[in-house]
Amino acid sequence: TLNQLKWQRWVANLSLRHDRTQTTQPSSTQPHMKDSATTGSAGLLYQFDNGIAPYASYATSFDPVTGLMFDGSTFKPRRGKQYEVGVKYQPADSTTLLTASLFDLTQTHVSTQDPDHPRFSVQTGEVRSTGLELEGRFAVTRQVGALASYTYTDPRTTQSTRAAEIGRQTLQTSRHMASLWLDYRPRQAPGLMLAGGLRYRGASPYSVASSGQLNSNPGVTLADLALAYQTPRYRVAL
Repeated sequence: TLNQLKWQRWVANLSLRHDRTQTTQPSSTQPHMKDSATTGSAGLLYQFDNGIAPYASYATSFDPVTGLMFDGSTFKPRRGKQYEVGVKYQPADSTTLLTASLFDLTQTHVSTQDPDHPRFSVQTGEVRSTGLELEGRFAVTRQVGALASYTYTDPRTTQSTRAAEIGRQTLQTSRHMASLWLDYRPRQAPGLMLAGGLRYRGASPYSVASSGQLNSNPGVTLADLALAYQTPRYRVAL
């Protein structure tokens, strides 16, 4: 269920969902796995006359994990909870929307590479990610729109059976991510959209060296292209 409530300048969002999953896997000891959970979210926003709107939210999550560990046991579902505070700004009679937010996300039962058996994974316990996210949607010209974003994340292991992992950056995670997307909608061809963008993902550690230092993959930049045509009845996109 999802509900949005409004009272004067206040806007509240409430949601609730229940998931049930069943997994069949090739294991003589654990052939079937069933999980279920109820999760939800709640957010509150206040709208000022000048277009500024501060907000706060809280959300929980549930994510089943398939596969088996080295000893043949099944993975527990990942559980998460996130706190977020931020501010949105949209000038009157404008399509521009700017957002800045701080978040604190905690996940339990997180899967990482098994240091003793590299082809398998283990669930280290708990990972906490805190950070900052900036996003802006705005019109460059009447025919060109832009979406830009940047995220800084500090992902670290906070609970683990291996003491050396505690407080260290979590494997397969990046501290920096950024993207830029431009779409062009020519007035001479209504319904047509040409678009392209870049996505940057910063360096991410993939293993721990014998010295205790992290071995990391370098940052990468990916390019995206899109072509779409839309009418009141349908949309075709590549």
